[in-house]
Amino acid sequence: MNIVKYIIEHYILGIKSSGGGDTFTGTSDINIGGISEGQSFANATLSQMMSAILTVEKYPALVPPSLSFTSSITGLREIVERI
Repeated sequence: MNIVKYIIEHYILGIKSSGGGDTFTGTSDINIGGISEGQSFANATLSQMMSAILTVEKYPALVPPSLSFTSSITGLREIVERI
């Protein structure tokens, strides 16, 4: 069964399943939020489904620190000399 159709029918439109309770069993037909196409569910509650849709796992990107220093002053200078 299509997850989106199931959620719309059972929770937004209020259609009750015939003896199935408030759980979803099936596979996703599409990518939606944090759910990938083909992902399987067995007796997932609405809370679990909404959490899976709304919570997308994001991986951090490591950016190494960098520093650059430039100066227009050339040559050797004395410590007390004004620049």
